[in-house]
Amino acid sequence: MKKERILAVAVIIMILAVAVIGFCNVDKAPILNLVLLAGLIAVTTVYTYSTTQIAEATKKQAGAGMKMAEEVKEQKYDAVRPIIDIEESLTDEDKREILSNVRKGKLPQQLTCTLRNIGPGPAIDVYSLTEGAKGESQRYDIGSMATNDKEREITRRLSLERNGGRGFLVAYYKDVYDRDIESRREVSIAQVSGGWEIGPLKTEVRKIAKEEHTK
Repeated sequence: MKKERILAVAVIIMILAVAVIGFCNVDKAPILNLVLLAGLIAVTTVYTYSTTQIAEATKKQAGAGMKMAEEVKEQKYDAVRPIIDIEESLTDEDKREILSNVRKGKLPQQLTCTLRNIGPGPAIDVYSLTEGAKGESQRYDIGSMATNDKEREITRRLSLERNGGRGFLVAYYKDVYDRDIESRREVSIAQVSGGWEIGPLKTEVRKIAKEEHTK
């Protein structure tokens, strides 16, 4: 409403100025030009202000629309997002290896784990890392895993991935939208009990470079 008032005041001033000039019977041409110029400036100011306000409102609406679209997209992803859980299934060999390493203050090289899909959607191209014949880590391909499909659960010794002195059990996979996802649990030495601890499951959607894990 403010801009309408400014425009109305400008028009009234122009009318009054013309009336005064006519009443006083003075040379009208220069003064009329000034009045018209003032009116033009007022109209231009109001137009510029209105255009700026419309542009700002459009920008806010566009931002809100993009945010809503992003939220809808995330909801679509979450509706079919797989979640590979990694649970310990320790064998006697695992326990001996762990105890031996814990006494030395070291993490084990491998642990026997069970992988299962507890998410609402299928997991595609599932793989993890195991120990090769020469002790090196190598990729172990599992394939696809349907949700809560006990027949597709995999139990296998997996290599711990090292990162700055920390060890992680990790599974890599894709969802139906071809997004790269990883599940991980951290393995640490329990200082109080002198044993080991496997941390909570964490998942992350991130782009995995092709050269990161070669077959």
